[in-house]
Amino acid sequence: MSLGQRVAVVGCGRMGAQRARAAHRLGAELVLSDGDEERSRLLASEFPSASTAPPQRLDWAALDAVFVCTPAGARGPVEVAAAAAGVAVFVEKPIALSAERAREAAEAIRSSGVTNAVGYMNRYRDGVTRAREALAGQAIFAVQGHWVGNPYQKDWWTDPQVSGSPFNDQASHLIDLCRYLVGEIEAVAAVERRSADHPDVADVVAFALRFAGGACGTLLHSYRAEDKHVALNIFSPLGCTALRGWDFRGDDSGQERAADVDGVTPIFLTETELFLDAVARRDPSGIRSSFDDGLRSLQVVDAVHRALASGRLETVG
Repeated sequence: MSLGQRVAVVGCGRMGAQRARAAHRLGAELVLSDGDEERSRLLASEFPSASTAPPQRLDWAALDAVFVCTPAGARGPVEVAAAAAGVAVFVEKPIALSAERAREAAEAIRSSGVTNAVGYMNRYRDGVTRAREALAGQAIFAVQGHWVGNPYQKDWWTDPQVSGSPFNDQASHLIDLCRYLVGEIEAVAAVERRSADHPDVADVVAFALRFAGGACGTLLHSYRAEDKHVALNIFSPLGCTALRGWDFRGDDSGQERAADVDGVTPIFLTETELFLDAVARRDPSGIRSSFDDGLRSLQVVDAVHRALASGRLETVG
């Protein structure tokens, strides 16, 4: 539990609301912050004791932790300020528009030693945990997966200067899971189809991965479907370890996505609770995705973008 922590949420859109509701359920006192003050006031109206403040006027000395839920293009200043003040930092993925844009925050967080995490929630799913345990020590030789979904209904989502691209926002989930379950990725190659209505954005990307451990893989991303179609297949001497659906369940049972409770999706509540517990205990062992992890996943995303531009195999990093 949060033990009465004072928590700021910067960025009061969809994910900011999820984190605020989860932290409130866990007993945290909320400070809500957004460049659009009306948005922060609207979210604050859900919580009797919540206060609001512009991002540049947060009282860092009064905070235990901050959730950074802004679009990727706005990332950086809040993380650096929090780290300088010794405040724990949770950043939604992707952590920035590019790895280069994230380096200042990464260095600030690393040098300060503050507790930190990134919102790759799939690392906390039961099916993923079971798969990681089963695959430990196995000679994984191949990976195949896809994340095909629908576009987010946000004007900024298809703007590469704000979101980093739909590929950055969605496909990085698959990239991060591949790193978590298989190992580091050392090189990528890629092809794309450009969107007819957003010609500066790819609406289909197919890419190949070469892992440092020798495995090879292929992944597909698109946002042109009406519903989500998500899967990851990992091949080892065990056979195929298959993860299916938005919740990456480890079977084909067809179970439905867990329903929200009081406006909170259960996996986000789990992730939020483990982060706040780590902050309270000053023990990050329960955190499964650190800022440095998020940086390494973003380096792979950057390599895919380079491969799309060059038409060649590109190394990661």
